[in-house]
Amino acid sequence: MTKPGRRSGEKKTDQSLQQEVDSLRKQLRQSEMEREILKKAVAIFSRQT
Repeated sequence: MTKPGRRSGEKKTDQSLQQEVDSLRKQLRQSEMEREILKKAVAIFSRQT
């Protein structure tokens, strides 16, 4: 299955694949950090009631 906006015959270069991996890893770290912050916020707010 191809991604939208991508031609079926189009191939990515090693460099562009590495850039995509790096970008996805950065997004993953950001999401993990946000999740930890939200977990702490839930713990704080649930104690206040």
